[in-house]
Amino acid sequence: MERLQGKPFPAGYNPEVEHVAFTREPLYFAHRLLIFYVVVKCAQLMGHGFLLLAGHRRYVTPTHNLTYWHRPCQQEEGSIKQPPLLFFHGISPGIWFYIPFLTRLGRGREIILLEVPHIVTQLSFEAPDRIETVQSLAEIFALHSISKCAVAGHSFGSIIAGWAATAFPQHVKQLVLIDPVCLLLCLPDVAVNFLYRSPPTNLFHRTLKDFIDPSSEITVSHALRRHFWWYQNICWLQDVSCPLVVALSSEDDIVPSTAIHYYVQRHYRMQEAVKHEKEDDAGEMTDQSNASGSGRLIYWRGIGHGQMLVSLKAQDRLIAAICKQAVESGLATRAEDIKNSGQKNLRRSRVTAA
Repeated sequence: MERLQGKPFPAGYNPEVEHVAFTREPLYFAHRLLIFYVVVKCAQLMGHGFLLLAGHRRYVTPTHNLTYWHRPCQQEEGSIKQPPLLFFHGISPGIWFYIPFLTRLGRGREIILLEVPHIVTQLSFEAPDRIETVQSLAEIFALHSISKCAVAGHSFGSIIAGWAATAFPQHVKQLVLIDPVCLLLCLPDVAVNFLYRSPPTNLFHRTLKDFIDPSSEITVSHALRRHFWWYQNICWLQDVSCPLVVALSSEDDIVPSTAIHYYVQRHYRMQEAVKHEKEDDAGEMTDQSNASGSGRLIYWRGIGHGQMLVSLKAQDRLIAAICKQAVESGLATRAEDIKNSGQKNLRRSRVTAA
């Protein structure tokens, strides 16, 4: 390196600089009281009961025993006809934590909710890798005869959503990444912000942080410090061929939202340039260039990581963007479009009969 630079590097050593090697360091966690896990389990059971009452059915994939919930299409009259939605949750007490948001997001459409056990505070240490997860998704697609779908992931769930989009481009026709940790994982921000944030100096606040902060819970800590490889989990946007929606929070303390905002905008501009090039050269656009040019970027101002789950205004903006993109890309159909199409087919059949 010194020969390439043409000069020697100055000698020196900064003891304050440490290598971020969380997979090699001792497993850090803070003890929880038994009542903590009892309360979480009770909340999970209540959430499961709500899902059953809402028409969901619990399944387990045959090969790797991944649990998921499936609800058939419940389209309301006059609503937009949309393809099935496959959703992956983030680090949380469980899928029940997302039920209010998913009730709005999945209204009127078939929905599949995959439970990711090793990022839920439930003392489950089995962490399925990318290959096992992709195999389980293939089984889900086959069992429910899903030919095309929309995939959405929040926070850690965006990693699995990225796996699905790149492994099944023939099935995944829309990708929604919310507070995505899968983008720009080559930067240190996510690991440092989630695992290495300085603890509060106040004893009470530090104790409260250890009890509430998910990064110090033993299940989550084991998943991240022993089963997290950034080069396997990162999602490169150039590998995504379907329409894309990216939603960022301006006050996100985990995801580098400013850098990702620039990265996504740059990707969209490059895709538009490619689209225009193909239009000029061939006189028409291919399906891939048309899909890639229909990206959406949402930037919520004034909220932090995961706070969109309690902000109806932020949810409305996201759901509207998802529906609009689905209609514009031909993935979803408005009720009036279906009605007009049916009337045209009826007139055509009358003419043929005459």
